[in-house]
Amino acid sequence: MKRLCLCGVAIILAALISLGLAVSPSRGHEPVQLEVLGAGAGGKGYTYAHVLAEVLNKYGPDWLKATSSATRGHVENILITYKEPKRRAKSVVYTGEIVLDAARLGIWDFKEKITGLKVMAITHIGIFYLETLDPKIRKWSDLAGKKVATDKSGSSKARYFTDMFAQSGFPVEQVKITVKAAKDALIAGTIDAKSGVSVFTGEEPAHQAPTIELLARKKEKAHFISIPKEVVDKAAKATGIRYFYSEFPPKSFAPWQTEPVGGFVICNMWGVWPEFPNDVVYEIVKTLYENADTFRQYHVACRGFSKKSMAYLNIRNLEEVHPEALRFYREKGIKVGLPEKLGE
Repeated sequence: MKRLCLCGVAIILAALISLGLAVSPSRGHEPVQLEVLGAGAGGKGYTYAHVLAEVLNKYGPDWLKATSSATRGHVENILITYKEPKRRAKSVVYTGEIVLDAARLGIWDFKEKITGLKVMAITHIGIFYLETLDPKIRKWSDLAGKKVATDKSGSSKARYFTDMFAQSGFPVEQVKITVKAAKDALIAGTIDAKSGVSVFTGEEPAHQAPTIELLARKKEKAHFISIPKEVVDKAAKATGIRYFYSEFPPKSFAPWQTEPVGGFVICNMWGVWPEFPNDVVYEIVKTLYENADTFRQYHVACRGFSKKSMAYLNIRNLEEVHPEALRFYREKGIKVGLPEKLGE
């Protein structure tokens, strides 16, 4: 009797398999535990890492789990993983195209040339420009001899603007202080302008908190200064870094914004090393795509991510994209790469 029961079970299982009704093969997958490397606690990178881990844990396959880690940022994420094969095999790295180029060139904190990281999807796309409360400063050339705050010394943002100011053709005093200190200094009048960045959401720009505060002030209006395309292009040519110009159309930021606001693009992305499992890459991109609306709702900083924009990767060629991510985008008919203008 026992033998007959076992035979019956075997027949039923065989039938289920032939009908495609057996337990999904994913349930037989070995458990995978990922570490998502973000940036400093409280910053956008930390937010993105936390949200990605949350989305994967809630909506990804049951064998895939993730935790988020705070780090010192884009550069460190590459430095702390590239010499550790075991960590490379389980780390999702938050970084940007400009930092990837710095690694490729072996500049900044990179003491040697580092390559191999492949990108999967964006976290967000933003445009860097400048902000001021001084009505006499309306255009790039008005910054001649002025004090302009970028970010604290050693930060990626401060380095970006160092490259821009080097191509200005006139002297600019770069003040390297934190974003919050720059906003306070601008209001106090101890600096003339500060860096700003707004995220392209596909609907309207999402600003940093300091920009929102400046826009809300009644006494004086915040104005936006474009970084000219020729300056961005010259910086790209001089450094070998993929600085890319784009702009937001008039009235994107405020009713009194009568001209487009342009500057250089920052494309922050998720990347993985060659040791990272191919099938996990596909599952991450698939989970992000299927839950894009959920990802966007976690935090205002996440609104730059959508099904349409997730492949807005600032790449030199398709070889920089992980092949499994590229396979998914091709299956869905999603174009990979940046549109010419983000604000349209």
